[in-house]
Amino acid sequence: MGYRSDGKIVFYALNPGNHAAIKLWVDENFPKKDFAYEEPIIDGRTIMAFSFGGWKWYDSYSEIQAINEALNSFCSLFDREEAVVRGAMEFVRLGEETDDVEMRQSNHAEYILTVNRSIDFS
Repeated sequence: MGYRSDGKIVFYALNPGNHAAIKLWVDENFPKKDFAYEEPIIDGRTIMAFSFGGWKWYDSYSEIQAINEALNSFCSLFDREEAVVRGAMEFVRLGEETDDVEMRQSNHAEYILTVNRSIDFS
């Protein structure tokens, strides 16, 4: 079956009034892959959330490279002090192994995503 990952990527405007500009960039630049998409509202801010599950996540795969390039591009445009429209990005990927957790976020992220692990009775 191979190595699989689950994860979530979120984008949001630091000023809720700039949501349309961030959404336009995401619509035009973020790779169109088989993501589950939702727009929750957290603290009065609309979040663009992309979830994935069971993906083979290897940096050598062109689809993964495109996602990483889009995340880097987003940060270079919207995560600067001098940017007219400022936005944030957060990324979490969980691999099959318990210690395989990858988290990335832009400098101005408000840490909307968290990773929780628990032990329960079955």
